[in-house]
Amino acid sequence: MRNDNKFVLPIIIVLLVIFLPFTILGVSFKIKNAFIGSNPKHLHKFEGSLYYYNGKELVGTYACKSTTCDDAISVIDDKNFNYFEGSEDTLGLFNNEYAIIKDGNDTFIYNLNVGIELLKIKSYKSYGTKIVGNHIIVQNIDGKYGLFNLDNINFTLPTDYDYIGVSKNYINVDFNDLRILVQKDGVWYILDSYTNTISSDFTKSIYDYDEHFIYVMTGFYEIYDYQGNALFDKDQISAYEVSDELIILTLSNGSIKIYNINDRSLLKEVKKDKLDLHYNISTDTIEVFDSEEKLVDTYEISVQE
Repeated sequence: MRNDNKFVLPIIIVLLVIFLPFTILGVSFKIKNAFIGSNPKHLHKFEGSLYYYNGKELVGTYACKSTTCDDAISVIDDKNFNYFEGSEDTLGLFNNEYAIIKDGNDTFIYNLNVGIELLKIKSYKSYGTKIVGNHIIVQNIDGKYGLFNLDNINFTLPTDYDYIGVSKNYINVDFNDLRILVQKDGVWYILDSYTNTISSDFTKSIYDYDEHFIYVMTGFYEIYDYQGNALFDKDQISAYEVSDELIILTLSNGSIKIYNINDRSLLKEVKKDKLDLHYNISTDTIEVFDSEEKLVDTYEISVQE
């Protein structure tokens, strides 16, 4: 037995030499994690989890189930609609405890504080920004749309609609002035911020709207008032622009027409045979040029005042 002990002690010493550094490293790693956390660089995606921070403070994490797990990207599904194009593809952390996550085929609103899936959805769109009043448009798993408030985590407009869109004219306005385009049962119409219907029904899809007019595009633009009356219907309109109290129409024959917004009276018509016209608006003048950039005519905006 004594001879065996001669070999045991050297073996123990060798094992200590081999494993002691690893033990020290392991303890050091645990101590380091205790002080600076398991994601020291505050990466958003780290070791199979998503991390959400408010400044340097960790709000919460989500353990991914798939390799494609990440923040859900805003999906703009608008067709033939004049929408705003921002630059923010994802929302990140909102209301200091929520995120919209896409994990594999599932997209959902997730509460980071309690670690639960709040609402499963099909998609959302924010137009690359926050819609006035801190809203986004949410499509539920049945394909129906609603307007969702990121502040109170509730629907301002329920998911009852076949489509919801917000014109680029109404992204950055006061909430009380918000106008929302909806489609339901094959009919298009416009709601105010309190979900009151403020326009006639349209069977044609609406391209755009502002406080004065509703625009439909069917090859050429058709312009209506909110009561559904066709305006400027003798004009074959290829482009339009609203500027102060004027609406300027470019017609398919290349001519320019300037109308008063309020009474729709024709203030100026500029046409030149076989030449397309275009215009520039300065502070007090609309200058009309031909295709060779020669000044053809002007309209003094001050005449309107």
